[in-house]
Amino acid sequence: MANPNAGTDTNRNENISNFNPPQRNQKTGLLEWPALPKIDVPLNSCEGQWLDHYPPSELRKIAIDCPEDVPRIVRQSLQKEQYILVVGSLVVEDADAAGPQSKEKKCSKDGDASSHLSRNSCAVSIRSEVSRHRKSFSGAKAWLTAKGKAGAGTGERGVRKLLRERAASAPEISECCSCFENTPTKQMVSLSCQHKYCTTCFLQLVETAMRVESLFPPKCCLTVIPLKAVLAPLTLEMKERYKAKAQEYAVSVSNRWYCPDAFCGVWIPPSKIKRHLAVQKCPRCHISICSVCRGRAHNRGDCPQESGLYETLEEAERQGWQRCYRCHAMVELTSGCRHITCKCKAEFCYVCGARWATCACTEDDMATRRAELAQRRTVREREAEQEAEIAAAIAAVEAMERREEEERIRREEQRRRREEEEARERKSQRVLEIAERMQLLKESLRTINQMQQNDLLNRQERQTQQLQAQNAARKSSLEKDGHDLIGHLEANRQSRMDSLLAAHAAELKRLQAANEEEENELIVKMTRLLKGCANVEEREMSILKRLRNTQKKDHDEMRARHQAEISDLKRKGSLELKSLQASLSARHEEQQKQESEAVRQLVQAAVIERIWFDRAVARREELLEAYRSELVSSGQAVGELVIVTGPEQRDITVFLCHKNSLDIVAQTSLENIILPEVNDVR
Repeated sequence: MANPNAGTDTNRNENISNFNPPQRNQKTGLLEWPALPKIDVPLNSCEGQWLDHYPPSELRKIAIDCPEDVPRIVRQSLQKEQYILVVGSLVVEDADAAGPQSKEKKCSKDGDASSHLSRNSCAVSIRSEVSRHRKSFSGAKAWLTAKGKAGAGTGERGVRKLLRERAASAPEISECCSCFENTPTKQMVSLSCQHKYCTTCFLQLVETAMRVESLFPPKCCLTVIPLKAVLAPLTLEMKERYKAKAQEYAVSVSNRWYCPDAFCGVWIPPSKIKRHLAVQKCPRCHISICSVCRGRAHNRGDCPQESGLYETLEEAERQGWQRCYRCHAMVELTSGCRHITCKCKAEFCYVCGARWATCACTEDDMATRRAELAQRRTVREREAEQEAEIAAAIAAVEAMERREEEERIRREEQRRRREEEEARERKSQRVLEIAERMQLLKESLRTINQMQQNDLLNRQERQTQQLQAQNAARKSSLEKDGHDLIGHLEANRQSRMDSLLAAHAAELKRLQAANEEEENELIVKMTRLLKGCANVEEREMSILKRLRNTQKKDHDEMRARHQAEISDLKRKGSLELKSLQASLSARHEEQQKQESEAVRQLVQAAVIERIWFDRAVARREELLEAYRSELVSSGQAVGELVIVTGPEQRDITVFLCHKNSLDIVAQTSLENIILPEVNDVR
């Protein structure tokens, strides 16, 4: 039985082994990460999980023959504490930048559901609260005054104390800088410029900025409002629209694409534009858009705004090129017959450009056309030679004048450079020494990064091949079991069918024998009973006819019963086959789930390891830059560079000669050391 999911398994194995030959980044010297298998789990979730894992062991391998500062930098780049502290400092900086007012706003959002009320309802509640406090203040003042008549100062001090306590418990009121309405401060948007907006006015400010590009992003006091402050009071729908507008306005006006349909007009993101196509599609209304003028498509015609079209057509006329009638691409025939097949599969005649087999052109016409083109080309070459001679003479005169001017400028530039170099040489000797040391450190670290990445990629490739082999073995075993089970079932069905047919044949044979015996007995009885009666033959024929009709009826009933038994056996066999196929399909789906989970775990582990590598490389660059800054700011002598060597003494210059080739570095006899495991900080 053919496996309907065989194609899916093949594609999965191809995806697992989809490690294309990586390209090397010329700037960093590292390889671009090869593509990983496509899985349903978003890989962005791995960004927050990489610190929960140890760095891959390949990152702890370094070459022995290197400057002594390189192992220290590599070791420090694998300490989790640094990354955790960096993440924590970023969070603290964001909180400090938001200010205490934003913290109060956050607390009010968490504890006060009334922040979602309208501005009018908030104002009413504030007025009622103030009125209630005023009444309580006046009542308390009268009571304390009556109690303190014996001592004039006691009542006044009590009133002041009570007023201070009530004022401390009353909500803080601020004025909106837009509508000038009083609103609780906790329900307002506070900005770094000390201005406060009520929710309604701030939402209106954001809506206006999204509608008018010149006002985007929202500003207050000519200062852009931070994105965090803008998104905080917005609804989910407004947040999505704001982010979409930010992406739209981030693209220059000349590079923006909009749907030309008046009822759509949606902005088309750059990711939806396919630059190599002459016609684009609107992702919303799916109308065709011309890639040149960005209006509606021209029904397979040339765009009138396409630059260089007429010049290209003139050059094609001079060179004898033909244009495809379907895709309008230019075609040049250098050799062969006049039958042209374009890349769009259109076929046409190179002599007249008509669709193939619709014209009367011959090979003689083709030869005549080639002769005319050759003659025309000879004339053009002769004219070009004459023009080139004239241009060469003019260029020689201009070159002589230009050389004289360049010589004067060069002498002046040499004098100026000589003076600058003399002045700079007196001041930059120490900087040059630092630069030389940093270059050596960078090259050593670059080589180590390349070796570590190569080892990491090789291990991931081996793991991928192992997983692919396991999947193939499980698939082969499952297919073999399925074929065996189906074969046994088919053999069983055929055996039961053969037994049933044999039983039916035997039963029919017995019935025929019984009918013959019954007919013979009836004939003997009729001869004896009808002896001497009139119409003996007619009576015998009538009796035999009734007997044979009865026998035929019994025979037909037996045939029908046999056919019903055969149909029932076939139906049962079909149900058994479907049940077996369903069971095999369930096993196949379970295997697919297991393979998908294995692929997901493999991809997730690979992504986390690559994130670790990228973070470690970036951290090493930061540590190297910090080391350079320390050297520059210390003001002390740079000193000699100490090289850490192993049993085989090698010069640092020889070690750095192979810095650009992973293959040569891998073939050297350098020993590797393993850095100690860093502590896991959760």
